[in-house]
Amino acid sequence: MKTLTTSPVLRAVNKSFSQRLRRLLHAGCAAAVCALALLFGAGMGTPVHAAGVSGPAVPLLSDWQRDARQAQAEHKPLILFFSLPGCSFCHVVRNNYLQSMLREKSASAQPIIREIDMTGTRRVTGLDGKPTAEREVAKTFAIRAAPTVIMIDASGKVLTAPIIGGDVAGFYGGYLDAAVTEAEKKVSTAK
Repeated sequence: MKTLTTSPVLRAVNKSFSQRLRRLLHAGCAAAVCALALLFGAGMGTPVHAAGVSGPAVPLLSDWQRDARQAQAEHKPLILFFSLPGCSFCHVVRNNYLQSMLREKSASAQPIIREIDMTGTRRVTGLDGKPTAEREVAKTFAIRAAPTVIMIDASGKVLTAPIIGGDVAGFYGGYLDAAVTEAEKKVSTAK
């Protein structure tokens, strides 16, 4: 799994957290055991506070061309979420992060998020308006792992580094927020 460091702030948070955890482990402190249990014991990295979250479903990609026109008209990036059926990490990203982005913002401020089964044969309309399969969209971006989240502009250009893998250390929300902010900035300056 690739580790992304998208900003100096996130790198500092990661380094600071790692240093504190190492000090606790070396001290043989019971708090270290509790910290590890919270990080890894709750459903393979599922944030404890987010368990059982429900909300609007992440829409499936059906017409990439229409979504690209919407993204261009609204000056927003298009967030593509590549998943696999039965993938527990995909479930966490979908339910704890992407759905909350849709739930917590007003309709006009909601991001444009589309889910794609990276091995799916379901037919969708491609960016060029021609029919294609979901797995072909994944191949377009060389997606090889699930979950993967990418931010693209209306022309299909990737705007940020992909977020590959699930949330195993509790930093996924920070990585996602940083990527969305970077993508929104790039789209707004391209007006």
